[in-house]
Amino acid sequence: MKITNSEVLQANQALNRLMEIKLPVKISLDIALVTKLLQGQVQAFSVVRDKLYKTYTIVTEPGETNGQVVFKCKEEGKEKENLEAFQNEFNELLEAETEELKFRAIQLPTEVNGESLQIEPSIMVALTKFVEIE
Repeated sequence: MKITNSEVLQANQALNRLMEIKLPVKISLDIALVTKLLQGQVQAFSVVRDKLYKTYTIVTEPGETNGQVVFKCKEEGKEKENLEAFQNEFNELLEAETEELKFRAIQLPTEVNGESLQIEPSIMVALTKFVEIE
């Protein structure tokens, strides 16, 4: 399956949160295997992103909203030019499709130990290409 780098990053975060939930062993193993598969993509993305930071002299700072990042150019006089070029290439990187990923969809049960499995919608949205509900 081909997915974008943006989808890989979102799924990776969601899978890490899903790994905190106590689930049956087989499901936990499937989650761990998909997480490991995505790690290679996340690392490759990070290498290219870091090169873009260096090329355009970009630094990141925490934003006003939790988890938000602000990009700033530290090369005086080239702020607008560098930020625009960086943003264009960064967006291209996010939308680039990954190599063909082969994995078995994670089969999430509706119940675990007789109780309804409750997962936040934001996690499920990020995992739509990776999970199936039994």
